[in-house]
Amino acid sequence: MTHLTRLIAGNTPDKDPMKSLIETLSVNMAELEETLVESIRSTQMTPQMILYGAYTCRTFLESAMTSLLARIDPLRILFLQAHQNSTEYDKSQRNKSAVQWKGDIFSKEKAGENLWSVDLEKNTAWRALLGNWQQKMILEPSFQQLNDTNTTISSDWLANLKRISLDGIGNHFRGSADSLYSELSKAVHAEYVIPRRTVVDEMTIRDYISRTFQITAQISLISHFSPVFHCCLPHEEAFLLFKQTEEYIN
Repeated sequence: MTHLTRLIAGNTPDKDPMKSLIETLSVNMAELEETLVESIRSTQMTPQMILYGAYTCRTFLESAMTSLLARIDPLRILFLQAHQNSTEYDKSQRNKSAVQWKGDIFSKEKAGENLWSVDLEKNTAWRALLGNWQQKMILEPSFQQLNDTNTTISSDWLANLKRISLDGIGNHFRGSADSLYSELSKAVHAEYVIPRRTVVDEMTIRDYISRTFQITAQISLISHFSPVFHCCLPHEEAFLLFKQTEEYIN
């Protein structure tokens, strides 16, 4: 398994009911990761990678977020897997059971000033991976635990991560991940009516790969400092995989 894929997926015990699902997600991510690493480490990208690089980055980003969601909300992804294995699953139709960027990764509803208002309705907003509720209940305590943990690993990415304030970590990831997703989507869909090469060239694809790896690696590193996430790695192994991912592309 490649470094970033293992950091995202973690370590699943043999008897864990999530093992086959996590392994499937890991195989998918590893293939994409290897392609992206080979491309960014090459002295000159192939025309095919410049053409399809944004698609590959977006697919990896979505796969990484789905894997993290599986580790924090297993029932959500086990339900999806069961639906896709059933005879009722129709590939020709939009299936509401699919993981949604707005809904599963980001909350559809905007959080008010008081997250715990008595008017809070029973819905799925609080379950979104990068939502405000997850930030307060899981992300911030995990980030604090990471900051309190000593490591011998020296990393620019880690230093940059630790400069973010505790109460600003959620907005940081929501902003950076959503901005990247939007840029990748514009490059994937036929949105541009100007020459594509003027907005998506080799340097752009290299930037996309770097940002995709950094965002997913930082969120994944924090996940291993939470008692809520499943399949967590020992802290020093998580730090090492994080550093190795950074070294991939620098």
